[in-house]
Amino acid sequence: MTNRKYVIEEYEKLEKQYGLMPIVDIEKKLDIFIDTPPVIRNILSIFNNRINSQIGHIQILLDPHSPIDIIESGFYSEDEIEEIKENLKKFLVIVHKINVLFNSDLDEQVEFLKGFLKEYEEELKPFFIEFNKRHEEEWKKCEFKKEKKEEYFG
Repeated sequence: MTNRKYVIEEYEKLEKQYGLMPIVDIEKKLDIFIDTPPVIRNILSIFNNRINSQIGHIQILLDPHSPIDIIESGFYSEDEIEEIKENLKKFLVIVHKINVLFNSDLDEQVEFLKGFLKEYEEELKPFFIEFNKRHEEEWKKCEFKKEKKEEYFG
């Protein structure tokens, strides 16, 4: 039996037992393809990776080190940074919850996933899209200034 076939069979049992949406719908919503078990754990891992990626980008805004970080941190007002910090806090709570779930039983994992799919679609995904579009647009407008090098003829 192929991994994918096993994944489908495993998930269909979970779908019936827990009232989950069909796996093809989850895959479409997340733009993923799950071909290895365990299915629920893999879905949680994908969420964990996506959210962690955004957390990393947000951290750059809050603690810039390189010239590029400094430029990106200037894309936002102080009020916007405060709002981003609140979202960061929410994302960190979710990532830590998912990390706890990796060591929890299947019932807890599925219950979290059922509620989180809606939260992801309605809150996190739109934030991620808006955040990244903002950076895309700001970088399109950004111009690097050439610095005049002063020469010493001493």
